[in-house]
Amino acid sequence: MNSVLYRLFVRTREWWRKESSGENTSSPQIFSDVLTKTVKDCARINNYNDIKIKTRGYVQISFDSSCWNDELRNNVDSGIEDLRKIVQLLKKIKGVVRIFIVPPVLAFKDEGALIKGMLSMSQNAAVTTEPLAQYITDAMSGFQVEVISLEKVIRKHKLTENENLFFQNDSHWNREMNRYLGNLMAEAIYN
Repeated sequence: MNSVLYRLFVRTREWWRKESSGENTSSPQIFSDVLTKTVKDCARINNYNDIKIKTRGYVQISFDSSCWNDELRNNVDSGIEDLRKIVQLLKKIKGVVRIFIVPPVLAFKDEGALIKGMLSMSQNAAVTTEPLAQYITDAMSGFQVEVISLEKVIRKHKLTENENLFFQNDSHWNREMNRYLGNLMAEAIYN
């Protein structure tokens, strides 16, 4: 688990360095698309060359995994390899593993205004992580591990409750979302 977190920290640090070094920092284009379903037309990815580099990374994940570039695929595969190692260790002690794929606030329209503003995204924009969840599910299929995409769960809950589930000034779940997902996760773990 530590290697997954460390690798995420290193990648995030490098990402911020790229941004602050002047690479693609002054793009005038605001990302305003709503990508809540997997994008299968790989040629469309070129439509996003003029958006902020960090935003483009999120947008890439919304495309079918066959559209991903080598860097993205290698980073995801590296994380999956760590997950496999963790699963193998836990299986040795007869542990049970469930993987919850937690989407960023960027996956939902009208959520996370401050974060979206920092990424030059409109408030109405949304970027799905379902292709990533599907890729991880497929990659872990031989390991008898349940993979649960919380994006689908959150999206369904938002439709029925029609309320904000994240704090508007950051990317964290608010009280209602913590309660709802806490109960859902507890059911998954104890049933």
